[in-house]
Amino acid sequence: MTEKPIRAILVSHTHWDRAWYVPFQVYRIRLVRLVDRLLEILERDPEYRCFMLDGQVLPVEDYLEVRPERRADLERLVRAGRLLIG
Repeated sequence: MTEKPIRAILVSHTHWDRAWYVPFQVYRIRLVRLVDRLLEILERDPEYRCFMLDGQVLPVEDYLEVRPERRADLERLVRAGRLLIG
């Protein structure tokens, strides 16, 4: 018997619940680290196709309050369909 290869689809995403079980500022630090790393990966690796921010915009706004200089990078990735937001 010949086994067919299994096709799997991996969806890289997060759902960001700010201040769910730790204070907002703790989440913000984690968020900034996550998005900084995500932008680095998306910019460096064209094979990393996209990241889904679970239909949310608030984490982007929170991130840009700390890193306003990254707005153009975020906008470029959203327009390219590589960063999916709400």
